[in-house]
Amino acid sequence: MAGCRLTALLVCLFVSTGGSQGFTVEPAQSDLYVRIGEDAEFTVRPSRAISGGTWEFKSKKIVSWIGTAPLILAEYRPRVNLNFTSGSLVLRSVNESDNGKYTVTLTTGGGVQTSATITLHALELVGNVNLRSNNWYPVEHRDYVLLTCSSQGTQLKREWLFSNQPIQQNGRITISGDTLLIYTVYRTDAGMYKCIVSNGLNNGSAETYLVVFYGPDNMEITPQIPVTIKNGKVLTLTCFAQSMPRPVYVWFNGAERLSTGPEFTISPVSMDHSGNYTCYVNNAGTGRKNSLTAQVIVITSGLGAGAIAGIVIAVIVAVGGIGGGTAYLIRTKMNRPKAEPGTKYDANRSPRGQTSSATDAGNGLENYENLPGNKQGITHAPEGDSTYMGLKLEDRSVYSDLHRPGKVM
Repeated sequence: MAGCRLTALLVCLFVSTGGSQGFTVEPAQSDLYVRIGEDAEFTVRPSRAISGGTWEFKSKKIVSWIGTAPLILAEYRPRVNLNFTSGSLVLRSVNESDNGKYTVTLTTGGGVQTSATITLHALELVGNVNLRSNNWYPVEHRDYVLLTCSSQGTQLKREWLFSNQPIQQNGRITISGDTLLIYTVYRTDAGMYKCIVSNGLNNGSAETYLVVFYGPDNMEITPQIPVTIKNGKVLTLTCFAQSMPRPVYVWFNGAERLSTGPEFTISPVSMDHSGNYTCYVNNAGTGRKNSLTAQVIVITSGLGAGAIAGIVIAVIVAVGGIGGGTAYLIRTKMNRPKAEPGTKYDANRSPRGQTSSATDAGNGLENYENLPGNKQGITHAPEGDSTYMGLKLEDRSVYSDLHRPGKVM
């Protein structure tokens, strides 16, 4: 008896490994995907002719046969169709309860056995894929976003893409089942999200564009501030802020509201336009505000009075030089000491600072300018001469003397 049991064990090992004779059974596919309600075809290909076999599912022998005489489990009789030549099986009208592993064991005429396993996936088709968000317009650094990908079908697998690239989980992004959670959304999270659902039978997808509100921040004003511009030119200030949605721009000069919009133009500018211009930006989506101020400096487009006096003297020298008397007059006038800071100008003071007339020290610049022209020593001032009017008081007499009728230039 012991020898018999040993022989049976050796035969069992021989069968389980296929034996030295190389008998094999190849399934057409190890995973069989079938729509619920349709027929499942378990196709196998034995390497030799077979004399019988069995099919088992969840430890139940649903069918066994020798030759062409099958023995079918009662509950499967209306649904089983067997191919005696290959051992292939057809299971009609499958449902979810049929899902699982099916094992076939085939036997040759010489009694050699071998087995193969096929897994059945009875599924509903993927359909009606929908992607929705808990918040379509989250605010940066404040809100979170929960995307939910729903679909019809069974045994569903989901793949998440952002800008057509697979989404990797990290400390801020978590994927669980049919949801994708983004903690503390950033502006870089804005873009197209796509959910692909599949189950081996078919697949479907849905996508949505996520908008993230942010700003206004990173403000700038062009041209580069502070802005220096010549009198009479056209000035356009352009304000920009990074913001979503597009913000409202308002320009102020102090408390005076000037205009709305990102651009503010002054055409033409005058000396009165020097000052500070502030661009206020308001984002209704985030409820946040910001501002930036530009300093505008308007300069005269002509020459200063000192430059004009220098040009006049240079022209005289270039034409014929300056006579001794003229040169002395110029030196006398140009070297006249100027009033000390905080003191009034007195036309009656001598070069040494001594008063040369009865005019007392109380007569200053105010009294001087109220005197008639001939008492100021400017009897030959050319009326309406813009160059003369642009000179300092101490230079006007020099200019007048140079232009006195009969004077040699």
